[in-house]
Amino acid sequence: MSLKQDILTKFEHQQKAVPAVWSISTPLKDKVSEDDSYLPFYGYTSVFQLTKEDQKKCGEILERVMAVSGDMLIPLPYTSFHITAHEFANEYTVSKDYSEIDEANGKVLENIGELFHSLEEKYGDKKVSLRVLGPSTSGSDVVSIKFLPDMEEDEAILSEIFERSEAIWPVRRTYMPHVSLGYFKMKNFEKNAIDDLYQNLKNISNSLNMKVSFSIGDLVYQRHFSMEDFRDLYSVADMDTFWRDKCLSSVNM
Repeated sequence: MSLKQDILTKFEHQQKAVPAVWSISTPLKDKVSEDDSYLPFYGYTSVFQLTKEDQKKCGEILERVMAVSGDMLIPLPYTSFHITAHEFANEYTVSKDYSEIDEANGKVLENIGELFHSLEEKYGDKKVSLRVLGPSTSGSDVVSIKFLPDMEEDEAILSEIFERSEAIWPVRRTYMPHVSLGYFKMKNFEKNAIDDLYQNLKNISNSLNMKVSFSIGDLVYQRHFSMEDFRDLYSVADMDTFWRDKCLSSVNM
Protein backbone atom coordinates (compact mmCIF):
# COMPACT_ATOMS: atom_id res chain seq x y z
CA MET A 1 0.00 0.00 0.00
CA SER A 2 1.34 3.44 -0.90
CA LEU A 3 1.80 6.15 1.72
CA LYS A 4 -1.17 8.09 0.31
CA GLN A 5 -3.45 5.07 0.38
CA ASP A 6 -2.37 4.19 3.91
CA ILE A 7 -3.02 7.73 5.17
CA LEU A 8 -6.48 7.86 3.56
CA THR A 9 -7.45 4.46 4.93
CA LYS A 10 -6.42 5.39 8.46
CA PHE A 11 -8.07 8.81 8.30
CA GLU A 12 -11.37 7.39 7.07
CA HIS A 13 -11.28 4.76 9.82
CA GLN A 14 -10.63 7.43 12.47
CA GLN A 15 -13.60 9.45 11.31
CA LYS A 16 -15.93 6.45 11.59
CA ALA A 17 -14.57 4.88 14.79
CA VAL A 18 -16.82 6.74 17.24
CA PRO A 19 -16.44 5.14 20.70
CA ALA A 20 -19.64 4.02 22.38
CA VAL A 21 -18.04 4.65 25.78
CA TRP A 22 -15.15 7.02 26.46
CA SER A 23 -12.07 5.66 28.21
CA ILE A 24 -8.98 7.60 29.28
CA SER A 25 -6.02 6.31 27.28
CA THR A 26 -2.93 5.03 29.07
CA PRO A 27 -0.51 7.28 27.08
CA LEU A 28 -2.50 10.36 28.06
CA LYS A 29 -1.59 9.84 31.72
CA ASP A 30 2.06 10.46 30.87
CA LYS A 31 1.43 13.78 29.17
CA VAL A 32 -1.53 15.51 30.86
CA SER A 33 -2.21 16.19 34.53
CA GLU A 34 -5.48 16.08 36.44
CA ASP A 35 -5.44 19.90 36.60
CA ASP A 36 -5.47 20.20 32.78
CA SER A 37 -1.82 21.12 32.28
CA TYR A 38 0.96 19.43 30.35
CA LEU A 39 3.28 17.11 32.28
CA PRO A 40 7.01 16.79 31.60
CA PHE A 41 7.63 14.37 28.74
CA TYR A 42 11.25 14.13 27.67
CA GLY A 43 12.79 13.00 24.43
CA TYR A 44 14.04 13.72 20.92
CA THR A 45 12.22 14.06 17.62
CA SER A 46 12.56 15.42 14.10
CA VAL A 47 9.91 17.80 12.81
CA PHE A 48 9.09 19.94 9.81
CA GLN A 49 8.72 23.50 11.04
CA LEU A 50 5.75 25.44 9.70
CA THR A 51 5.58 29.05 8.64
CA LYS A 52 3.62 31.42 10.87
CA GLU A 53 1.00 31.59 8.13
CA ASP A 54 0.54 27.81 8.14
CA GLN A 55 0.54 27.73 11.95
CA LYS A 56 -2.27 30.29 11.80
CA LYS A 57 -4.23 28.07 9.36
CA CYS A 58 -3.91 25.19 11.82
CA GLY A 59 -4.90 27.51 14.66
CA GLU A 60 -8.11 28.41 12.85
CA ILE A 61 -8.97 24.71 12.66
CA LEU A 62 -8.22 24.36 16.38
CA GLU A 63 -10.63 27.22 17.15
CA ARG A 64 -13.38 25.45 15.22
CA VAL A 65 -12.73 22.26 17.21
CA MET A 66 -12.72 24.17 20.50
CA ALA A 67 -15.97 25.96 19.64
CA VAL A 68 -17.79 22.62 20.00
CA SER A 69 -15.50 20.56 22.25
CA GLY A 70 -13.60 23.13 24.30
CA ASP A 71 -14.56 21.39 27.53
CA MET A 72 -12.84 18.20 26.36
CA LEU A 73 -9.45 19.47 25.19
CA ILE A 74 -6.31 21.20 26.46
CA PRO A 75 -5.26 23.23 23.40
CA LEU A 76 -1.63 23.56 22.36
CA PRO A 77 -0.19 27.01 21.55
CA TYR A 78 0.05 27.92 17.87
CA THR A 79 3.83 28.29 18.25
CA SER A 80 4.10 24.57 19.05
CA PHE A 81 2.44 23.49 15.79
CA HIS A 82 4.74 21.36 13.62
CA ILE A 83 4.56 18.25 11.46
CA THR A 84 6.36 15.35 13.08
CA ALA A 85 8.83 13.62 10.75
CA HIS A 86 9.97 10.84 13.11
CA GLU A 87 10.29 10.28 16.84
CA PHE A 88 13.50 9.03 18.38
CA ALA A 89 14.64 8.39 21.98
CA ASN A 90 11.95 9.34 24.49
CA GLU A 91 10.16 8.14 27.61
CA TYR A 92 8.24 5.53 25.59
CA THR A 93 11.07 4.15 23.48
CA VAL A 94 13.81 4.13 26.18
CA SER A 95 12.72 4.74 29.79
CA LYS A 96 11.57 7.58 32.02
CA ASP A 97 15.17 8.21 33.11
CA TYR A 98 16.41 11.38 31.36
CA SER A 99 20.06 10.28 31.52
CA GLU A 100 19.21 6.99 29.80
CA ILE A 101 17.30 8.88 27.09
CA ASP A 102 20.31 11.17 26.53
CA GLU A 103 22.63 8.18 26.40
CA ALA A 104 20.44 6.48 23.80
CA ASN A 105 20.25 9.70 21.82
CA GLY A 106 24.03 9.99 21.84
CA LYS A 107 24.31 6.61 20.14
CA VAL A 108 22.18 7.69 17.18
CA LEU A 109 23.10 11.37 17.01
CA GLU A 110 25.79 11.21 14.36
CA ASN A 111 23.65 8.96 12.15
CA ILE A 112 20.92 11.58 12.28
CA GLY A 113 23.47 14.26 11.47
CA GLU A 114 24.63 12.24 8.48
CA LEU A 115 21.01 11.83 7.35
CA PHE A 116 20.39 15.58 7.58
CA HIS A 117 23.65 16.28 5.75
CA SER A 118 22.71 13.95 2.88
CA LEU A 119 19.22 15.47 2.68
CA GLU A 120 20.73 18.94 2.43
CA GLU A 121 23.03 17.79 -0.37
CA LYS A 122 20.23 16.02 -2.25
CA TYR A 123 17.32 18.42 -1.79
CA GLY A 124 18.60 21.72 -0.39
CA ASP A 125 15.55 23.96 0.12
CA LYS A 126 13.23 21.93 -2.11
CA LYS A 127 9.59 22.49 -1.19
CA VAL A 128 7.15 19.81 -0.04
CA SER A 129 3.41 20.48 -0.27
CA LEU A 130 0.71 18.73 1.75
CA ARG A 131 -3.05 18.85 1.37
CA VAL A 132 -5.05 19.16 4.59
CA LEU A 133 -7.45 16.26 5.13
CA GLY A 134 -8.79 17.60 8.41
CA PRO A 135 -8.78 17.00 12.14
CA SER A 136 -9.35 13.57 13.64
CA THR A 137 -8.44 11.54 16.69
CA SER A 138 -6.90 8.07 16.66
CA GLY A 139 -8.15 7.41 20.17
CA SER A 140 -8.85 9.22 23.40
CA ASP A 141 -5.55 11.05 23.60
CA VAL A 142 -5.08 13.80 20.99
CA VAL A 143 -6.87 15.66 18.19
CA SER A 144 -4.57 16.33 15.26
CA ILE A 145 -4.81 17.57 11.70
CA LYS A 146 -3.95 14.89 9.17
CA PHE A 147 -2.25 15.67 5.85
CA LEU A 148 -1.88 13.99 2.47
CA PRO A 149 1.14 14.48 0.18
CA ASP A 150 0.00 16.73 -2.64
CA MET A 151 2.02 15.24 -5.51
CA GLU A 152 3.87 11.97 -6.13
CA GLU A 153 7.20 13.71 -5.54
CA ASP A 154 6.01 14.97 -2.14
CA GLU A 155 4.98 11.43 -1.23
CA ALA A 156 8.34 10.02 -2.32
CA ILE A 157 10.34 12.57 -0.30
CA LEU A 158 8.31 12.07 2.88
CA SER A 159 8.54 8.29 2.53
CA GLU A 160 12.31 8.49 2.04
CA ILE A 161 12.84 10.65 5.11
CA PHE A 162 10.67 8.44 7.29
CA GLU A 163 12.21 5.19 6.08
CA ARG A 164 15.78 6.45 6.51
CA SER A 165 14.91 7.73 9.99
CA GLU A 166 13.28 4.39 10.77
CA ALA A 167 16.57 2.67 9.88
CA ILE A 168 18.28 4.78 12.56
CA TRP A 169 15.61 4.46 15.26
CA PRO A 170 12.74 2.08 14.45
CA VAL A 171 9.30 2.88 15.84
CA ARG A 172 7.68 0.21 13.64
CA ARG A 173 4.70 2.32 12.61
CA THR A 174 3.70 3.66 9.23
CA TYR A 175 3.95 7.40 8.70
CA MET A 176 1.01 9.75 9.22
CA PRO A 177 1.82 13.47 8.69
CA HIS A 178 -0.03 15.43 11.37
CA VAL A 179 -0.13 18.54 13.52
CA SER A 180 -1.24 17.99 17.12
CA LEU A 181 -3.86 20.56 18.15
CA GLY A 182 -4.64 19.54 21.71
CA TYR A 183 -4.82 16.65 24.13
CA PHE A 184 -7.91 15.43 25.93
CA LYS A 185 -8.51 16.18 29.56
CA MET A 186 -8.21 13.37 32.08
CA LYS A 187 -11.97 12.89 32.23
CA ASN A 188 -14.64 10.53 31.00
CA PHE A 189 -17.11 12.22 28.66
CA GLU A 190 -20.81 11.67 28.03
CA LYS A 191 -22.03 10.10 24.80
CA ASN A 192 -23.52 13.33 23.47
CA ALA A 193 -20.18 15.13 23.86
CA ILE A 194 -18.38 12.29 22.07
CA ASP A 195 -20.88 12.30 19.21
CA ASP A 196 -20.68 16.10 18.89
CA LEU A 197 -16.86 15.94 18.79
CA TYR A 198 -16.73 13.36 16.00
CA GLN A 199 -19.47 15.03 13.95
CA ASN A 200 -17.72 18.39 14.25
CA LEU A 201 -14.36 16.90 13.21
CA LYS A 202 -16.06 15.38 10.16
CA ASN A 203 -17.87 18.63 9.30
CA ILE A 204 -14.63 20.63 9.54
CA SER A 205 -12.80 18.11 7.36
CA ASN A 206 -15.50 18.22 4.70
CA SER A 207 -15.29 22.02 4.54
CA LEU A 208 -11.52 22.36 4.13
CA ASN A 209 -9.63 23.08 0.93
CA MET A 210 -6.15 24.15 1.94
CA LYS A 211 -2.49 23.23 1.73
CA VAL A 212 0.64 23.78 3.77
CA SER A 213 4.22 23.68 2.53
CA PHE A 214 7.74 23.63 3.91
CA SER A 215 11.23 23.11 2.60
CA ILE A 216 13.57 20.22 3.36
CA GLY A 217 15.71 22.86 5.08
CA ASP A 218 12.87 23.24 7.61
CA LEU A 219 13.45 19.70 8.92
CA VAL A 220 14.72 20.18 12.48
CA TYR A 221 16.05 17.82 15.14
CA GLN A 222 14.54 18.82 18.48
CA ARG A 223 14.50 17.94 22.14
CA HIS A 224 11.12 18.13 23.87
CA PHE A 225 10.36 18.60 27.55
CA SER A 226 6.56 18.41 27.25
CA MET A 227 4.02 18.35 24.44
CA GLU A 228 4.09 22.16 24.33
CA ASP A 229 7.85 22.65 24.78
CA PHE A 230 10.02 21.66 21.78
CA ARG A 231 13.51 23.16 21.42
CA ASP A 232 15.65 23.16 18.27
CA LEU A 233 19.00 21.39 18.27
CA TYR A 234 19.86 21.68 14.57
CA SER A 235 18.21 21.69 11.16
CA VAL A 236 18.89 20.42 7.66
CA ALA A 237 19.56 24.06 6.77
CA ASP A 238 22.50 24.01 9.22
CA MET A 239 24.14 21.03 7.63
CA ASP A 240 25.94 22.65 4.72
CA THR A 241 28.69 24.17 6.89
CA PHE A 242 28.93 22.88 10.45
CA TRP A 243 26.89 19.69 10.78
CA ARG A 244 29.48 17.66 12.66
CA ASP A 245 29.97 20.32 15.33
CA LYS A 246 26.23 20.45 15.85
CA CYS A 247 25.95 16.67 16.08
CA LEU A 248 28.70 16.34 18.65
CA SER A 249 27.76 19.28 20.82
CA SER A 250 23.93 19.22 20.83
CA VAL A 251 23.67 16.33 23.27
CA ASN A 252 25.42 18.51 25.87
CA MET A 253 23.20 21.56 25.34
